[in-house]
Amino acid sequence: MDQPEKMKLQEELENLSPIKSFRQNLEKNFFGRIHMRELEDDLVRERLLALDVECPFALTDLLFQLNTGNWGGFKQTDKSALNPFQKALFDLRSGTEPDLDIGELTFILNDTTIIISRIDHNSISDQLHEILNALADHLLHFSRGLSEWPFEIFVPIFEERHIEAGVPLFNQRKHLGYLKFWGLYFDSDEQTDPVIYDLEERSIVEGDFYLLNA
Repeated sequence: MDQPEKMKLQEELENLSPIKSFRQNLEKNFFGRIHMRELEDDLVRERLLALDVECPFALTDLLFQLNTGNWGGFKQTDKSALNPFQKALFDLRSGTEPDLDIGELTFILNDTTIIISRIDHNSISDQLHEILNALADHLLHFSRGLSEWPFEIFVPIFEERHIEAGVPLFNQRKHLGYLKFWGLYFDSDEQTDPVIYDLEERSIVEGDFYLLNA
């Protein structure tokens, strides 16, 4: 499929009534503009959406707004209630899209881009708040003492030595989880490859890794 056809399909997708309502609900809670596209993945049966969220914030501003409860709608007194992201996805599935899931969620901020990949059914919508809280908790460490911001953050990545030989990476996604290793790109690094951030050790480490779509 050539690029004009892809753009036409993307425009048609975003203007479908249930999809449009879903997008507008998320834009309201994320204070940003959302672009959507379909992902092709022969390994899953669901219809996967990729969401690109353009937010007019720096990372520190976003995390501050998250903490105050102004952004994302995650700060709720009833912990058993669905957050706005989960509710919007639930409503979309209840309409015409029962087999839909989020395959990738990207936050495009003023100073960095955060790419979150699906590891299992509902993994992004169910664990997004936990991932964002981890970003706040580890900010000092992955920003090299607040001295340098990564311009891209991949959540998660899989370090080579933790991959089980002979087992497809797709089958190891759920076990490896979101809060073990992230991939970071820094402008100052001499090499073009990203570095690994180890959340358990709270440190940047050397090593080879795989992105989730490998």
